[in-house]
Amino acid sequence: MSTIFQAIPGKSYIPTYREIMSLAIKNMSDYLSHIGSHKVFDIRVVLECIKTNEIIEVDPDDKMLTNKEFRAIFYIQDMPGGIDCYYYQYCPIDKAGWEDELRNNPNSRKYKSIIRESIKIGHHWHFRRSAGQPAPVVLLYGMLAASLASLTDGIVHSDDGAWDYSMMPASTDEFLSFFLKPEHISGSRDKDYFQGIIDNLKNMGES
Repeated sequence: MSTIFQAIPGKSYIPTYREIMSLAIKNMSDYLSHIGSHKVFDIRVVLECIKTNEIIEVDPDDKMLTNKEFRAIFYIQDMPGGIDCYYYQYCPIDKAGWEDELRNNPNSRKYKSIIRESIKIGHHWHFRRSAGQPAPVVLLYGMLAASLASLTDGIVHSDDGAWDYSMMPASTDEFLSFFLKPEHISGSRDKDYFQGIIDNLKNMGES
């Protein structure tokens, strides 16, 4: 099982991997400080060819992935697991889905101009987290999506259970205000799971 956070850009600017990872590290550090931890994580990224599984080293100053033939794999140094990122171009089904969102989801209507601009730009990114990831990778998952959305003046969205759909889509500030915050976790199963993630992060202690 896996879930996805979408980074929906509000402008055509393509940030570098360094920009994304630097902001993700800051967001992670801010969150960890909030829960009383000063752990610091070293984020890395490689590309993988989807057809051949060939791994390609990435220059951090390269622009973010804009090629459907590859996926970017973000990971934490010396830790198993990671987050896959895919580049998507909007197709008619995507556009129809957003029209349905704009009709039925009040949160989407708040960001109508960003959604329309993103469709005009023609692309967005998906960050995919598979089940069983270590707690820091779960944190990284949301912070990567938030960072890319922030750098492109966009929003974060998910409709597959990555987070409570009633809060989606969200601006970066909104997302950071509720992601992995116990008071914003609804549903007993999700609450137990995410509280376990939070407790694990707290228990990691000092770097």
